[in-house]
Amino acid sequence: MIRLFVAVAIPPEIGQALARRQHGLRGARWRPTRSLHITLRFIGDTPENQADDLDAKLKPVIWTLGLAIFILAVISGGIAWLIGRSISRPLGQLGARMRGLADGALDADIPGIERGDEVGAMAATVQIFKDNALRIRGLEKIEAETQQRSAAERRATMENIADDFERSVKGIVETVSIGALF
Repeated sequence: MIRLFVAVAIPPEIGQALARRQHGLRGARWRPTRSLHITLRFIGDTPENQADDLDAKLKPVIWTLGLAIFILAVISGGIAWLIGRSISRPLGQLGARMRGLADGALDADIPGIERGDEVGAMAATVQIFKDNALRIRGLEKIEAETQQRSAAERRATMENIADDFERSVKGIVETVSIGALF
């Protein structure tokens, strides 16, 4: 049994009318103190009252909300995994390509350069490093060829000088040997 006390400032004639009508509430009575006392009695486990049971009404709602939260968590986790995968895979490929560049493998393409996001910007930067490395390699090749040409020219010049020296020494020796004979 639940007893509900409501203190309301109402005229006595309205209070008496309320007490007489009771609006389906058992035990309502009017007291001259201008307080309305209503006693509510709930009859135990009858089928009519079970439908009114708050736990019985909320249980499907709680299960539905729990299931909805679980489904949202699974969907959110899947989306987060896909986003993470779409970032981590290209970054892994880009990192492997950068290691290849560091090892001197300049022939392969840079992955992800066509992307329009931050990974694409990083790939474009790595492409600049690759282009610079190719340019440096070309300059080193030209410099090596220039050094080889320069060394060959020096050798040829030294041989010419040696040949000229040898000829002049032979000429002097011949002149001295002819002059020693006379």
